[in-house]
Amino acid sequence: MTSPRQIRRSLYLRPVLLVLALVLAACAPKIDHLSNAQIVDHFETVAFGREFATTSDHLIKWTEPVRIQLIGDDIADRHRARIVAHLADLAAITGHPIGLIEGAGEANVLLLVTPRRQFVPILTEAIGRREVAERIVRSMTGNACIGSLGSGESGEIDAAVVLIPNDEYNDLLMRACIVEELTQLLGLLNDSDEIAPSIFNDRSRFVDLTEHDRLLLRILYAPELRPGMSPEAARAAAMTALARLRPEG
Repeated sequence: MTSPRQIRRSLYLRPVLLVLALVLAACAPKIDHLSNAQIVDHFETVAFGREFATTSDHLIKWTEPVRIQLIGDDIADRHRARIVAHLADLAAITGHPIGLIEGAGEANVLLLVTPRRQFVPILTEAIGRREVAERIVRSMTGNACIGSLGSGESGEIDAAVVLIPNDEYNDLLMRACIVEELTQLLGLLNDSDEIAPSIFNDRSRFVDLTEHDRLLLRILYAPELRPGMSPEAARAAAMTALARLRPEG
């Protein structure tokens, strides 16, 4: 089970407001009009910006496998299937081990898909500190769903919590919560109206990952980028990685 120390050390408590005006894209939008330099600009914005805090001075990402414990007694089969499919997609995009595990012993991510009233008692039991659980849940006020993650000074993410209430939203908003929260816990925490087409844009009407989003994730988990990098070092590494991933740019 994720330790109380890991969750209490959480550096970036990042609530995200998902608007209701969401539609499924009829076709994947192209990004041929974006240069590699523009895409790296966008990467810097989502990797180093903080929607509800000051800008980070170092890159964060997972180095250990992401082992997720799914918690919820009444999770609809379609929501469970969406979670499994999206985690498999993220693993394929990044090349990083990501998936659900049975039992709590080795989990470093808690994914709660339950009625909102169950968040505090479940988190309290899991992390052993009611005040920490209440602080995380309080930050959800007015928001559809939320992710909270912790990383050490090295920039390596070592724990995360994702809260998705399954008693309040329709299937489209549930899908949006699953896709955005599970994607952003990988280390791309910021949202910006400058990023398009993307789920990292609160004005976006996209529910699923766009080609642009997939490229940003590939940059983050490219071997050229290491946790703890400064923005300047990460930009240079991202340009090198993107020249390899997108030579036509």
